[in-house]
Amino acid sequence: MEVSIQTEPISTEAKPLYSNNIGYPFKENLNQTTASTEGPSEGQPQFQKISENHARNMTEISTSKGFVWGGELPGDIYGARTIKGTSMSVDGDPAKLDAGDTYYGVMGIGLMDDRSIPRITKASELLRKNGLPTECPRTVKKLQEVLVKDKNGIYQKMPIKEWEENQLNNITSFDRISLESAKKYLDETDFVALERDVQVDERLQDLQEALYKGGFRAMIEPIFKWINVATQARNGGLISGTEKPERFNMTDEDIKRYLTDFLPSQMGVYLGRVHKLGLIHGQPHIQDWSAVATLYDLDGIYGKLLYTDDPEQTNVDVDEDTRSTLKSIRDLVSEAEDSNELRNVNFGQNITDSTAQSFLKSYLAEKYSQDISLERLSPEELKLIKEYKYKL
Repeated sequence: MEVSIQTEPISTEAKPLYSNNIGYPFKENLNQTTASTEGPSEGQPQFQKISENHARNMTEISTSKGFVWGGELPGDIYGARTIKGTSMSVDGDPAKLDAGDTYYGVMGIGLMDDRSIPRITKASELLRKNGLPTECPRTVKKLQEVLVKDKNGIYQKMPIKEWEENQLNNITSFDRISLESAKKYLDETDFVALERDVQVDERLQDLQEALYKGGFRAMIEPIFKWINVATQARNGGLISGTEKPERFNMTDEDIKRYLTDFLPSQMGVYLGRVHKLGLIHGQPHIQDWSAVATLYDLDGIYGKLLYTDDPEQTNVDVDEDTRSTLKSIRDLVSEAEDSNELRNVNFGQNITDSTAQSFLKSYLAEKYSQDISLERLSPEELKLIKEYKYKL
């Protein structure tokens, strides 16, 4: 069921950060994935949620991993177009006002408000200027309707203002939010749909779920094809300054290489460069890392390069980012070891530790520009390399 959105962007900052003139001379056509001089067609898109892990996010299904397109910045490389803020449900429950970690103490669960759009837009440009592929905002449009459940449990469309009034009328003294704070939140924010270009729509959490439930090979095959075409078109790695990986085929050996080498080493380079820029992502967990080792969901990223009044990067912040990423890698590889679908893949012994070591090697090399010594490492980093038995 489609809902109405404004036809014009609500903010000048929501304009695309690159022109329609694609910067890379893409002319490849490999394995049914097309590297094109144009992005997706501008016809009527069809969005759908690819899994329940994508609470607010939907994907343009005719585009996903069928094309590769670029842009004007070093980190511009894309293969999917998504829209965030329109699925309007979390775990099957309709959108609602609830307590949240915001200035107002209130947020629209299942929706996206416009407060974070300037930060996402600015962070995206900064990362891509430094050769890090990520989400690229294209348009931001104001929602006119939301989906609610009727008495029979069927989703119906409701005008946004009516929904807001209903939400305010239903607040009681037993709720975690006050009527005053909820009114202020609704008066000062708008709910929006953010259309953005990304590399692939799958996240590491989708891969983990497919390893557990089945369907991993079917999920990973088009991702392999996209990586092959994208890196050939760039004549290098997805991250600027990295080498082009060997071509991925649907063999057990290449699946092992992808899980235990490509992902951790690329994630290490990526996060190392983020931290070298003085930035903190804040939540680089398994749902924010893409299946090609790039980071999305930039609403929580901060650092002095973004805004001068942002907090300074601290060693504790860096450690939390790093440990969250390491947990994502280890959880994914641990699931792969236990997966019936990959029972014939020989992962070897202590694969979770060796995978973590692969991440730490590339992370520290990127963060310290290859000039690594024990004296330069923070106490938190020294503790990490001891935990994972990584030798410099």
